[in-house]
Amino acid sequence: RRSSDLSAFVGCRKGDDLYVSPNQPSHATPATMLTGIEANTTMYYESGMARIASIFMQYQSGVSAQSLDYDMYTMTSFDMDNYWSGLYVGGMKNSKILFDKYEATYPYYGGIARVCMAINLGIATELWGDVPYSQAFQLENNINQPKMDSQKDILNSIQSLLDQAIADFAKPGSANQSLPGADDILLKGDIVLWTRTAWTLKARYHNLLGKVDPAGSAASVLTDLTKGMTSNADNCYTSHNSSSDPNQWAAFQDGRGYNVACQTLIDSMKNMT
Repeated sequence: RRSSDLSAFVGCRKGDDLYVSPNQPSHATPATMLTGIEANTTMYYESGMARIASIFMQYQSGVSAQSLDYDMYTMTSFDMDNYWSGLYVGGMKNSKILFDKYEATYPYYGGIARVCMAINLGIATELWGDVPYSQAFQLENNINQPKMDSQKDILNSIQSLLDQAIADFAKPGSANQSLPGADDILLKGDIVLWTRTAWTLKARYHNLLGKVDPAGSAASVLTDLTKGMTSNADNCYTSHNSSSDPNQWAAFQDGRGYNVACQTLIDSMKNMT
């Protein structure tokens, strides 16, 4: 045959390279991670964990189904498994991945992730007291049973997270490869409001030390609040559509009606008049 009759096909990709899909990237972007972290974080202010806590605090009474069990303090550890894993895996682990991987080049995203970490960690310690943090998220180091940190140490860690977030927010926009916007479902990338949110959270967690250090706690709270939220316009909240995307608490109550106002709360409110 003449050489012109022959064809050759040469490629530089082989083996597993042929199975790498461009539609399945190996790493998530800060923007895609942020939306999921924020949705997971705010969920716990509306979900079953918040309802259970309200029953234990006697703000509500459970009158039917599982809520009745909670009202009688009939629970097992399994009742909190989903909430525990949601806080640690869905909220905190992903927050840590975001600020560990991207904070240097996306400090605003890193700062928001640190605030979300602080919120999730705060929920955990307010519910359970001593919880894992210093040894958490280290499966790669074969730590699958991290130690419980004292609540005092947890509160110090929260303050450190918020301090670093505030430092991230103080950097110029030009220090970021891209800026948060619509992917930030809480504050739409408004870094001034994120800074005020961080300072307000610092006040909240300093206030938890009121019985341990009344004078020091009060002084810290007042200092924090001078840089925190100034009005309802600064609020950090999740938006909902009342029909297609209702608040989870409202949706549960409208659909099931297992909870009612607790008599303890009603009596306390009557005594205020």
